[in-house]
This record gives sequence, C-alpha cells and structure tokens, in this order.
Amino acid sequence: MKDMKVSMMSLHAEAEYADQLSKARQTRRNENWTRTSHPISGGLA
Repeated sequence: MKDMKVSMMSLHAEAEYADQLSKARQTRRNENWTRTSHPISGGLA
C-alpha cells in the first residue's frame, strides 16, 4: 500500500511539472505572437 501511495505522489508531481511546462511554453508562444503581430498587419488574432 505504501508503494501505491508513492507512485501516486510521483504521478501527481509529474502531471504538475508537465502542466507548468506547457504553461511556460504557452506564455513564450504568446510573447512571440505579440512581438510578431505588429499594427501594420492589423494584429489579427
């Protein structure tokens, strides 16, 4: 039972880590997008 708890904890930690990674990647993508979409192009979303 103890092993089960440990594996659940590590699974949760991995999921949280992946979530943070994807959030960081999304933020970076948004920054790139705002940098590339300048007023001349009309800033189409």
